[in-house]
Amino acid sequence: MIKKILFSTLFIVLTYFSSFGQAIMISDINPGGGSGNPYFFTEFGTEVCFNANDGTNGIELWKYDGTNTEQIADINSSGHSIPRYSTILNTDLFFSANNGSGTDLWKYNGTTVSIVQDINPTGDADVEYLTKMGNDIYFSANDGTNYRELWKYDGITETATMIQDLSPTGHANPKHLTVMGTNLYFEANNGFGGTEVGYELWKCDGTSITLVQDINPSGHSNPTYLTVAGTNLFFEADDGTNGEELWKYDGTTATLMGNINPTGDANINFVTAVGK
Repeated sequence: MIKKILFSTLFIVLTYFSSFGQAIMISDINPGGGSGNPYFFTEFGTEVCFNANDGTNGIELWKYDGTNTEQIADINSSGHSIPRYSTILNTDLFFSANNGSGTDLWKYNGTTVSIVQDINPTGDADVEYLTKMGNDIYFSANDGTNYRELWKYDGITETATMIQDLSPTGHANPKHLTVMGTNLYFEANNGFGGTEVGYELWKCDGTSITLVQDINPSGHSNPTYLTVAGTNLFFEADDGTNGEELWKYDGTTATLMGNINPTGDANINFVTAVGK
């Protein structure tokens, strides 16, 4: 059982220590005097994959195998591919990257890098928020026709399809994808034109999308920092009356945990589950 929820900025420092307890540099990725800026580290089998800039090829996908550091592929030969949202499914590492024609879904199988699917053949799919649930990967993407909606990559059929056109008149903009139980929770807007509920908390069971609760009936509640603690989903939201405060969804109802700042926004940030 979760004992408490902390609201704090979590600073993670990844350091390699020698046998003498000293921190040592693993590799000078950008030897030209600039910074390699390695970030977005993901453990993948016996390797650690990450982003880095060697000063020549731009921000690309790299790996460290415990001995050597090397670039996996120069996905965008004319600029930065900026691989992000790395997620492992089966034996592949999936991520979003821009090859110069737009940001799409890519994968690395331990040997080669390849594009999974050109979701928007006429523009930028701008794939974001890759999140694994079951044997699928869910993400936000724009196919150029239905605007930005929730998509799913099926790990069995190995194809990507849009779950539902949640906002037929514009972008649903699903974000903050978070798994709790057998459902995927996220913030999204179901449309414009007078019938929408605004940016609220939604869920997907793998087949369809449903509204969890219209927290702010007069506007957008903008649920952010979705964090699972036990069987509850905690997040920041604005109900239009109490400002931005801490909320909890127990699988049935979303409730305000407390009005921390009675005179304004509590500005809840970086909700983190601690303990069991």
